[in-house]
Amino acid sequence: MTDATVHSQQYSDNLYHFDKGPDRIVSALTRRGLTLNYVVEDLSFLGVEQIGKVAFPMICFCDIVPEKNRLKPHMDQYGSYGIGLSKNWGRKNGVQPVHYILPTSPYARDFSQAIIAAFSAIDSLDTEPANTLCDFLVTNLAFAKPLWGSNNGTNYCFEDECEWRFIPSDIATGMPRFLPEPKVEMLDNYRRTLWMPSTYLLSFSYGDVSDIFVPEGEASSLLKAINELDATQEEKRVLKTKVREI
Repeated sequence: MTDATVHSQQYSDNLYHFDKGPDRIVSALTRRGLTLNYVVEDLSFLGVEQIGKVAFPMICFCDIVPEKNRLKPHMDQYGSYGIGLSKNWGRKNGVQPVHYILPTSPYARDFSQAIIAAFSAIDSLDTEPANTLCDFLVTNLAFAKPLWGSNNGTNYCFEDECEWRFIPSDIATGMPRFLPEPKVEMLDNYRRTLWMPSTYLLSFSYGDVSDIFVPEGEASSLLKAINELDATQEEKRVLKTKVREI
């Protein structure tokens, strides 16, 4: 096994995070890092009675070639403001592709049965091996996604997103690894805490930034924000060259 990055002939060399407004992108540039968010995932496709909607602390990226016709369906769902970071940066920070699952497959059946077995054993087997197994299953749930399903009320092919996720193993004390069936108020409270850089910041350097996306006609406001960064003139100059209207 090699630690070297191998260039893909099918996908981008970068990972892209999109948002519906510029604030999160400007904040990331200001802080030189991305804050996490509790993202609600519908895991009912696994057919496990105890598992429905679950929120995990994460940052999501797509691995899509950065051409407008390729990115547009993704931006229609998640927003037209984005930041690209090198895949080499992602590899060093443990950003990982999700596992797309066909709900009717033998793999999905075995995965579901393993979860059910863990639920039945966890109360009676409070041992280190049992806890390790449960932690492993939680991690696998956090990276599980159906091939297709409902997204914002429409039928959607999740596989098209080529999604990668960062999910920390060392989340701050008092912050749960997952929130089953989270209520709105609880979710908002935990999210506000996660959005604080002191809780967790996935750091990057300006050299890791590959692209900064804005909608057509909005480059000037982003360039102004770059001028106000606490950065060297050379860093600002290089960042400005990466601003793309799309």
